[in-house]
Amino acid sequence: MTQLESDLRALYKSGFFENIRIEDRDGDVGKIVTYILKENPLIHSVEFLGNRSFTEFDFFSACQKKKLTPPAAMAFYDRQRIQETERIIKELMIRNGKARGTVQTEIERVPPSEVRIRFTINEEGEARP
Repeated sequence: MTQLESDLRALYKSGFFENIRIEDRDGDVGKIVTYILKENPLIHSVEFLGNRSFTEFDFFSACQKKKLTPPAAMAFYDRQRIQETERIIKELMIRNGKARGTVQTEIERVPPSEVRIRFTINEEGEARP
């Protein structure tokens, strides 16, 4: 693995960047390498809609057991954390007899560089109009 590949992997693994590009050009003495980074947006707000089968305490306890810090305002957006949060919500619904329930997540851009996250919980698994 080259140093550039190693650097690229480390930058993505940090979780701070939405997009990373590397450009290089010849300089007077060698290559000039430029990293073009697009930072992940900050989370403006997080909403949970439609939940009736478990409490906020149940949710945070389940997150703690899985060693997951749920998405929160002023944290960086992390797609993997969102997916893990969806799984925890689904597990809580199953545990509370709502196995047909669904979770839909909406990510809404809030200018200039934030996002609003909305978890819509449909405990009955019915199609929403």
